[in-house]
Amino acid sequence: MEVKCSNIFDCSKEYESIETGQHFTWDNSNMEDNKPKNRYANVVAYDHSRVVLNTIDGIPNSDYINANYIDGYEKVTLLDTLELAHYTIRTMRLQHRGNTEVRDVRHLQYTAWPDHGVPDHPTPFLMFLKRVKTLNQPGAGPIISHCSAGIGRTGAFIVIDCMLERLRYENTVDIYGCVTALRSQRSYMVQVYFYAIRRSKKIALTSCF
Repeated sequence: MEVKCSNIFDCSKEYESIETGQHFTWDNSNMEDNKPKNRYANVVAYDHSRVVLNTIDGIPNSDYINANYIDGYEKVTLLDTLELAHYTIRTMRLQHRGNTEVRDVRHLQYTAWPDHGVPDHPTPFLMFLKRVKTLNQPGAGPIISHCSAGIGRTGAFIVIDCMLERLRYENTVDIYGCVTALRSQRSYMVQVYFYAIRRSKKIALTSCF
């Protein structure tokens, strides 16, 4: 198994070598009606992979949300709240107005990852990710992942998930390649969490994750 960096300095150099910026069109994000829907002016949704909402009659560009579909390892009413040491699980019931169909949704919030910086130790996050995977049964559809801007902690979550799946099935990891692929689907994916991802991989290699 190839390991490209073993300390925070090497990881920083490897991370900084990945291309940043916006490399695809984001015309929908740039529309005047949609600009107020972008939390940060420079964090846009690429057109080719954006999530398209059902339109609302009489509301221009109501199909827009600043969100993108991201490939995983494979292509792939509040009912209850359970507060644990490092994360909270909420169960909500959704019902579309004018429709009898209801859908129960579980929302898992990792509360031990600060807005700036990384967790002190990756083990609680790996336990959280394991719980997420357990609750998301096969055929349940893609996981919705979000943080403040949908690129930093969100990107770290996706990379760690992808690499653990790849490790399980192929016994290899390629964090650099994964981050590069993510940035082709959503701009600026993964910010300053490269070393945290490496630490998570190391813990996973020496444990039951």
